[in-house]
Amino acid sequence: MSNCIQAAFSSGGGGGATVSGAEAVTSATVSTTSTSFVDVTNLTLTKPDITDGKCTSTATFNAYNSTSTSTIFELDDDGTQVALGMTQEDAASANYANLRCTLIDISDADGATLKVRFKVDGGTGVCYQSTSYSIPKLVSFGVG
Repeated sequence: MSNCIQAAFSSGGGGGATVSGAEAVTSATVSTTSTSFVDVTNLTLTKPDITDGKCTSTATFNAYNSTSTSTIFELDDDGTQVALGMTQEDAASANYANLRCTLIDISDADGATLKVRFKVDGGTGVCYQSTSYSIPKLVSFGVG
């Protein structure tokens, strides 16, 4: 991606580069008990649509599970899983392990729908929001 950005902004590099971005933010804690992937509310966006362009997309959020089982997160690009991550509560602890999770992907800037989805192995999985220290966010930056 850095070569694409460098070429787009280099002096004498032809100019005319297209740069675009999209962002989705959730303002509430979202939870699930589903063992199949479901959407994380408000963490869905439409990627930039740039002919022959590329996007780098990142989702970042805090998450935990109410029991000593896993909460699994995926980054879904128009129905295709492109990134996967997991959080799990410490079985020896009575406290939730509120862990930072980041999902990253580089893909075509094709105007596709990008979303964060999650499921659990058991218990309740939580994508945590707090204006004090955790704002779940999905961003996509395209250049071409």
